[in-house]
Amino acid sequence: VVLGRNQNPWTECNLTRMQQLGVSFVRRRSGGGAVYHDLGNINCSFFTAREFYDKQRDSAVLAAAIEDAYQL
Repeated sequence: VVLGRNQNPWTECNLTRMQQLGVSFVRRRSGGGAVYHDLGNINCSFFTAREFYDKQRDSAVLAAAIEDAYQL
């Protein structure tokens, strides 16, 4: 489970059940809701200064990594 930076895990998650199931949580630097990531899911983040943010370049980096990993 990935939580936004302002979320409270004790109110957003059933921590007892998560522990029973072996599910952990992490916090991302951005805001937003709680997200459950199941097996086979890819989740990545790019941290950079605003002036260096380039969505097209960042997407190309991710696409190249997936193509390499799966020999596409």
